[in-house]
Amino acid sequence: MNRFLQPRNPLLQILNVSLRLYLVLFLVAACAPRRPPVSVVEARSMETRVVQSDYDKVLKASVNVLQDLRYTIDVIDSDLGLIVASRITEGKEADLAKEPHQKAEYPTWQKVLGITILIAIVAGIIWLISGGGGDDADDDRPRLGRGRETHVYHDGGPSDGPRVFQYKVTLNIEAISDEDTSVRVSGSGERRRGDTIEQAGPVEDPEFFTRFYAALDKALFLEN
Repeated sequence: MNRFLQPRNPLLQILNVSLRLYLVLFLVAACAPRRPPVSVVEARSMETRVVQSDYDKVLKASVNVLQDLRYTIDVIDSDLGLIVASRITEGKEADLAKEPHQKAEYPTWQKVLGITILIAIVAGIIWLISGGGGDDADDDRPRLGRGRETHVYHDGGPSDGPRVFQYKVTLNIEAISDEDTSVRVSGSGERRRGDTIEQAGPVEDPEFFTRFYAALDKALFLEN
C-alpha cells in the first residue's frame, strides 16, 4: 500500500498527483454556487426598461449603442420598433442559459484531467505487467536502460479551430407617451468550435442587460 501512497516510480507519481488534483478541483466545482433558472417573469423584468425619452431618440440611440458594442444591424423597422443585430467574437460577452434538452457539460479542465488520468492508469498497468510492480527493495538492482532519458512527445492532433461566440439580440421599442418609451432587449447565443455547436441558448445574464441599458442612458444623455 505504501508503494501507491508514496510511489517512487515516475508514472505512479504522475497518477498519484493527478488523482489528488482531480479530487480537489472536483470538490471545489461541486461546492461552487449555481445560478438558479430564470422564470419568464424574471427574464422579462431583466430585459425591459422604460426610458424617459421620445420614441425617435430611443430608436436612434439604440442603433448607435449596438454599433458601439460591435454589433451588426441585420434588421431595422422603425414602424414596428424592431431592431435585430448580431455579433461574432472570440470573447465571451454573456452567460447562456442551458436548454432543458441539453446534456450536462463538463468543464475543459475536467476533460483534460480525465484524459491525463486515463493515460496514467494505462501506463501504470503496462509498467506493472512488464515487471515494474516489484518491491521497492528491488529498485537498487541494475536494470536494462536505467539512467537513460525518456522523451515523451505529445501530438496535439488536428486543430478544430478557435472557439467563437455568436450573439443575436432583438430590440422591441414601443412609445408609451410623448416622453416615455418602453425598450425590451432579448438575446440568444451560440458557442462554437469549428463546425461544432458546443452550447446554445438564451442570454439570461443580468450584467449583459445592465451594460446595454447603461450605454443607452449615456447615449441619450449625450443627445440631449
